[in-house]
Amino acid sequence: MSVDRLLDTWVFEVVAGQSVLIITFGCVATDDASIVASHEHDAVDAVPLSLLDTITLPDGYRRSIRSWARVAELRDRARGSRS
Repeated sequence: MSVDRLLDTWVFEVVAGQSVLIITFGCVATDDASIVASHEHDAVDAVPLSLLDTITLPDGYRRSIRSWARVAELRDRARGSRS
């Protein structure tokens, strides 16, 4: 995995009175290694962008995912114009 860029930062209240700083990055897979959940998480899932609003997820993560999708779309367009 290669980190491409910082996407967003925000403070998220995990439970009443307990907040954490969330920092999201856009990353690019550099090989075929599997993505695994850390000890802080129960699972990893790939969800189509069209279903993003149907899953339970803090809004900050939705914002980051949409931002990264826009970056990917612009890159794809730029690559297509070079062909």
